Amino acid sequence: MDRTVKRSEQTKWAELLLVKVDRSLAVPVARQISRQLRQAILTGTLAANSRLPSSRQLSERLKVSRTSVVAAYEALFSEGFLEGRRGSGTFIAPHLPRFDVPGPDAPGSPDAAASPDAPGSPGRAPAGGSPSLRRVSDAARRFEAAIQDELPRIARPFSPGRCAVDLPTIEAWRQITARTTRSVSPDLLGYGNPLGEEPLRQIVAEYLRAFRSVVCTAEQVIITSGAQQAIDLSIRILLNPGDPAWIEDPGYPAVHHALSAAQVITIPVAVDEGGLRVDLGIEREAAPRAIFVTPSHQYPTGAVMPVDRRLALLDAASRADAWIIEDDYDSEFRYSGHPLPSLQGLDPSGRVIYVGTLSKVLFPGLRVGFMVVPVDLVPACRGARYLTDRGPPTACQEVLEAFMREGFFTSHIRRMRQRYRSILDELLPCLRDAVGPYATLAMPECGMRLVAYLADGIDDRDVAREALRRGVIVRPISPLYLEAGARSGLDIGFTGHDRKLMQVAAVRLGEAIRQVASAPGA
Repeated sequence: MDRTVKRSEQTKWAELLLVKVDRSLAVPVARQISRQLRQAILTGTLAANSRLPSSRQLSERLKVSRTSVVAAYEALFSEGFLEGRRGSGTFIAPHLPRFDVPGPDAPGSPDAAASPDAPGSPGRAPAGGSPSLRRVSDAARRFEAAIQDELPRIARPFSPGRCAVDLPTIEAWRQITARTTRSVSPDLLGYGNPLGEEPLRQIVAEYLRAFRSVVCTAEQVIITSGAQQAIDLSIRILLNPGDPAWIEDPGYPAVHHALSAAQVITIPVAVDEGGLRVDLGIEREAAPRAIFVTPSHQYPTGAVMPVDRRLALLDAASRADAWIIEDDYDSEFRYSGHPLPSLQGLDPSGRVIYVGTLSKVLFPGLRVGFMVVPVDLVPACRGARYLTDRGPPTACQEVLEAFMREGFFTSHIRRMRQRYRSILDELLPCLRDAVGPYATLAMPECGMRLVAYLADGIDDRDVAREALRRGVIVRPISPLYLEAGARSGLDIGFTGHDRKLMQVAAVRLGEAIRQVASAPGA
């Protein structure tokens, strides 16, 4: 069958496949080649529609006669594994024959006499080996226990964490990217600074000084792969296994899991309308080594920590000689009042690590965050970052730096703040009408999400499941409570979704809540 194949489909992984010929074996060279290619096809190493090297190219690479390669290809043609395409070459067939893949030790296995290093050969661990036979670290088990949350990846109301990106932002990003790629410098293609490139760190420092009253220089800014990496690096350089750390209860689950994976003792501290209760934290553990907080928009309750409590938190940390990790994840989008100064900006003793993200401001796929650390921690952060992933991608940094320096970033924030506020003004009445007396909603002061607290007796997990059955995504917040008395509520993301679809989703969410509320035993 002749089939036109797009260039994007013409994968050339076969050119990289390690095929070995052992002339000391009694097995003919052509058969050794065909066996290894057949096994690579059956195991999926070479996918359907992959393009194979020409017989001349492969014979030159393996330093064997072209006749042997042609014979190997002909054997695979006859078995239905390959097909020729006029003017294009030889390809793995799009519809492969159905064969069971025998184990490497089974009689008649295609690789029974092949090189020991061939794919699927003896000596290699089977891809689906029994977990009971594998030895892993204790940390691996803790990583397995971390929450696997796919909700943000689903583009459906009201999945959280999605951003609105308008045409001016898309066009500006496209133009800067095109300009950057037209004048690619050797530095852009090489290894970068583990802390991030100096121009981007400089512009991020300027932005933080102006917008969040963060006291910093470019030297203190570290570019990370999102805020979560900044939190992970903070844990690596600040805490030892067994150290106590305050965390918010309820709070961001990824912080809890990251601390547990590092064997840090987590001390859940209840929150109220003013955020983390410093007095309760002191009662539970007066000498924490670290305190993890979201003071400007507590997750998930949305509470904003007032200045007097911020000062009390800084005082408690100073007395305990503790570090504070301040996660300021979406304070750019404020809808009422004036933003309070960051904890870092209020801190006279240099014990606050400030963490933020540009992914939530622009788009999650950007995967760029940052942390601001005291100068004396920079060398340790540099080493930790180098060992983690060597450093952030250089090309993306140049585009982002130009986007920020040329004013597109602040314009984007201003437009999105207005847009999100307009969405809230439309959506809140729809939600209130839809949920009726079964839930209480409040206008959030800032951010990209709101909480609907359910009436007593309505299980938020049941509502989330029923809503999902109706095509609506909401996240229950009760599982985020560790020790404090859990409240039943729904985390509702309202950004990055079509307005009309959200109105429909509001009606369906109300139906889901009523369905759960009317169920026996509710």
